[in-house]
Amino acid sequence: TLSGSDIYRSTGNVGIGTTDPDAKLHIHGDLPQLRLSDDAANNPAWCFQGSGATGQAMDLRYRRDDGADSRLFLVGGEHADDDHKGWQFNTHNGTSALRIDKDGNVGIGTTTPDCNLEIYGDTSSLKLTRSQNNTNYGCSVDFALLNSANEKFTYGRVSGSIADNTNGSEDGLLSFQVGTNGSMGNNYQQEKMRILSNGNVGIGTSSPGAKL
Repeated sequence: TLSGSDIYRSTGNVGIGTTDPDAKLHIHGDLPQLRLSDDAANNPAWCFQGSGATGQAMDLRYRRDDGADSRLFLVGGEHADDDHKGWQFNTHNGTSALRIDKDGNVGIGTTTPDCNLEIYGDTSSLKLTRSQNNTNYGCSVDFALLNSANEKFTYGRVSGSIADNTNGSEDGLLSFQVGTNGSMGNNYQQEKMRILSNGNVGIGTSSPGAKL
């Protein structure tokens, strides 16, 4: 519960926990919080609106040890033409970590994604991890399109799987599967090619005994 001595006013700014507020509302403390709650089911909400030619935005920042502000989170537009309207999440030093632009494109490491998902950086990678360690378990990337009934069907699949899960001597395999006669199935039912850890490639066989 705040008392009158906890709230300070200075040049039109209001400070909670600080005698020198530098914004319209400045909350300061070891663990500053802003909590919204409503017992009535009337969908309460906050609206943050900017002003001027720089667009509208909700901006969440924190004050670093060096006294500089660092942006953590942004919703809205930074420019009058709204070219950058969207969501943005930043790292601790203010670098964009994830951006969702006005078209719904998602960028990781870039503020200008030019496709549905773009990962940008010196060591860009994508890792799928399954919380299972059984032999023949794996992770898959499915390629799904619509069929003539406008229903989703997986036409292709690439799976990386466990061939040997022994700690220190793990072996893996890559399986390439293609939907056939209306079926994709599970458990490599439509597998057309496999690459083993020894480099052998099998077409029509899951245990190739030669390089091809």
